[in-house]
Amino acid sequence: MKKKNAGKFTSFRQNTPDTKVYSVTFAGEASVDAGGPFRESLTNIVRDLEVGTLPLLRKSVNNKNDHGENRECFVIDSLSKTPTHADMFRFLGVLVGYSFRSKSCMPFNLAPIFWKQLIDEELTENDLKGIDTYSW
Repeated sequence: MKKKNAGKFTSFRQNTPDTKVYSVTFAGEASVDAGGPFRESLTNIVRDLEVGTLPLLRKSVNNKNDHGENRECFVIDSLSKTPTHADMFRFLGVLVGYSFRSKSCMPFNLAPIFWKQLIDEELTENDLKGIDTYSW
């Protein structure tokens, strides 16, 4: 007999900021996971993505050139193409979806071009300028 919804992320169908999909205990700390450690873990995940611990995001070209807009933003790393990277991107998508559904703020610092593509909004030349002024 096949189990209904087998293999789906059913635990992510929560919709309140206080709902957690996992519990957190930091080793060596006397923290009680009433939400604080969980939210800190979400912040740590985003920070790890942005400092290059995982090969999914890279700084915008404007950041590297110290010129133009959105210098603090990150873009998807187009060199991350392996099946392992695909699994990581899928999980990143689950995190973004969880953040939306639960209204749990995650400090993603992604360039506006990412969000426009996510909502299927038409891209313009100014979107390129926003991440790579010299190429624009």
